[in-house]
Amino acid sequence: MNPIKLFNFFFSHFYSVLHMEPPAQTFLLNHKDNILELDLLHGAKILSLVLKDPSNKPHTIIQGSSDPSRPFLSNGGFLMYPWVNRLDPLEITSSPPVKINPDWLDGNGVALHGLFAACEREIVESGSNFVILKPTNMEKLREKNNFLKQIPKFIESFILLEGSLSVMTEFLYEEDGESLGFGYGYHPYIQLDDLGINDARIQTNMSHFIQVDEKLLPIKGPNAQYQVKELKELLNDGEITKDLNLDHCFVRKNEENESFFSIIFKEQGLEVCLNDSIEMLLKKEMQFQEVIKGKEKIPLQYFQVYTPPDRKRIAVEPQSSGANAYFIGKEELRSLKNKDSGKYGIFNIILKGT
Repeated sequence: MNPIKLFNFFFSHFYSVLHMEPPAQTFLLNHKDNILELDLLHGAKILSLVLKDPSNKPHTIIQGSSDPSRPFLSNGGFLMYPWVNRLDPLEITSSPPVKINPDWLDGNGVALHGLFAACEREIVESGSNFVILKPTNMEKLREKNNFLKQIPKFIESFILLEGSLSVMTEFLYEEDGESLGFGYGYHPYIQLDDLGINDARIQTNMSHFIQVDEKLLPIKGPNAQYQVKELKELLNDGEITKDLNLDHCFVRKNEENESFFSIIFKEQGLEVCLNDSIEMLLKKEMQFQEVIKGKEKIPLQYFQVYTPPDRKRIAVEPQSSGANAYFIGKEELRSLKNKDSGKYGIFNIILKGT
């Protein structure tokens, strides 16, 4: 039997201070007491992720909210596509130029988090521990924003295992010719129960971080490349100190094939690890070998890290490119031709002992 439960919350999120969206439509997976709750009406946003540690004790790893008094972007976890984080200006140089109508702007008028973070999803397929989703009314969305006609469509798969969640995103271009470039990423707010992060530590194979200006946009270097500094200039032996407010994009410039970023809670003997490895999923969920067959994997060698003021959680955002990649670091953008079998990206959230 499929253990999926669908039910409605009475309230949901404000997308702006001027209007309220309809109530959330939530989707629940429970796999051996590892629990994932998604809001299908608002971008498959993760409202809750509970994972069991090696001793089988459950822990809250992501805790979103359907409280309309809390801004949508401030909690939970959601997709960023076709660009990640910030984008400025709103016209992409192409032939002809492409104008973008974003859903959100920050206080500086800079576009945030792509065009699909909050759009409705529908279920393509589901099982006892997975669900596959796609955007609802894609053609209507394209009428609102012509830019969407020039980027690939996507499908998201959420796979819940013992002590881990894998999120796979597949991209397929159905138009003639070649798509515009795109970047994608995910924006989860990571925590461990009700603990703060002041005493947590970081371990990662990221080697550098991107320098940004007062708008938090990357500073353009020679040949429109990101300007980067070595990560050791930012972190003191991996510690998140009480005075350190991270809002930086970490970059992996070494030759390793996979990226990882871990938050270590030493007193609890637990580690929350994010990585972009496919190996774990292939070993445990063999049906997904067919899903990715012939598709190129998009590496996630950027991790945007942000420390909210409450210091109860930390946003750790795996990305295929840095912010503003249509204007800086363009080489990291991906594209597809109509005859390609597609591309995919994956990231995992894993709870394990130290």
